[in-house]
Amino acid sequence: MAAEDRKATGRTQFRDLVVERKEALELSYERLAARCIHPDTGKQTVKDSWLHRVATGETVRAPDYDALLGMSIGLDVDINVLQDAASAQFFGAQKVFTESAEAK
Repeated sequence: MAAEDRKATGRTQFRDLVVERKEALELSYERLAARCIHPDTGKQTVKDSWLHRVATGETVRAPDYDALLGMSIGLDVDINVLQDAASAQFFGAQKVFTESAEAK
């Protein structure tokens, strides 16, 4: 996890994604956390209490790449989707669309 606690920027993209996938998979926070396994290390990347705080809109530390990687497996969501949602919610990032491949 990142070093500082962050209240969301007023956006809920990441929270909404976590809640939606948790409900779709019909998992408890404990079972979801147990599925969030880093593909290289085999270690669990997030705790059930952190997932609960995310889902209920409490202040949490923004997830780092390893946490997102494990969550992509646990939630069965592409890592890029999780990165975009986390960037939007925790850092206020917006995707910039352009026709230029150079800008991408």
